[in-house]
Amino acid sequence: MGLRRSLKATNIINNSDFLSTAGWTASGGVGVVANNIYTLTGNGTNAWPNLLGGNNSNSYASGSKMYMRALANPPVGCTRLDLIWRDTTSTLDITAKSIANLTMGTFNLLTGIVTLTANSVYPRLQVVFTFPDAATTNGKVMQIQKVMAINLANTLQADILALSDANLKAWCDANITACFDGTLSGGRFGGIGGLK
Repeated sequence: MGLRRSLKATNIINNSDFLSTAGWTASGGVGVVANNIYTLTGNGTNAWPNLLGGNNSNSYASGSKMYMRALANPPVGCTRLDLIWRDTTSTLDITAKSIANLTMGTFNLLTGIVTLTANSVYPRLQVVFTFPDAATTNGKVMQIQKVMAINLANTLQADILALSDANLKAWCDANITACFDGTLSGGRFGGIGGLK
């Protein structure tokens, strides 16, 4: 039970390691990149500052299961973090993970499984920071790093894919323990284990 021996694991998010701001759009603030961390400083224009991007120009079929992962550092005043699969062309807006019990001033791990309910032709990953109101966001510093989405149908064996979403997420959390950019293959790579 595990990864398919003949296939590779691919992080389908472009510029997932934030070498630059290319391919990413900040809303509700101004974004800069340094040391592989995207820093978003709120400007008080909306209560949900967010980062959206990572499109890789590929399409994914309805029913595909994606494992999503990101680290987000919320400032004091933030009340919730959301990790979302967003495709405005296909009108897909699927939350992979939402957490309200936040640890402020440190990176919180967001992971989740999404099952596409339509073909996704312009997929992007979104990290959303929620505040009580727009004014509270002004000057707040939010950070995102190590974002990832993996098409599990191209990576895992059928017995793993047949697990419930909760058990599939638990398996992925236990076996995909490091973020990587691009495609990797082989036994244990990027913290990924369970190769059969």
